[in-house]
Amino acid sequence: MVEYIHVDSTFEKKLIELRNSKSRGFDPVTTERNYRLLKLKEFQKYLPKSWNIKCQKEIVKNKDFRGLRFVDKDSLIIEIDRFKRNTLNERYRERGLVEIHRIFISKGRIKNRSFKYGNEKTKFIEELENGWIYEISQMDSNN
Repeated sequence: MVEYIHVDSTFEKKLIELRNSKSRGFDPVTTERNYRLLKLKEFQKYLPKSWNIKCQKEIVKNKDFRGLRFVDKDSLIIEIDRFKRNTLNERYRERGLVEIHRIFISKGRIKNRSFKYGNEKTKFIEELENGWIYEISQMDSNN
């Protein structure tokens, strides 16, 4: 999908159009329009059929794609997963924790706080071999 975004300007224009069609969807109030989360069902019809045949079934089966934040052609954020943590320690807290997994693909600079929830804190960052960045963050589950 990332390769397709880089080579197909029509798909890129559709992503921009979709992103700008709503102010923020289910994102935090502070989210800037350029960082709005696009769900797969919003842009799936614009992907090539070969992608839908090969990749879409795997993504749905594994539940490992929450959405895409399309800032521009060189700055993408893929939200992989978001779930409530249920370790023994967290079950007895007043509020549970929600964990969010993301992959950052960027040649430019991504404004880190422009799409995150107010009490969200980064817990783990790792640079992958291809230059992408994998991040895990946590926040109280009341959001």
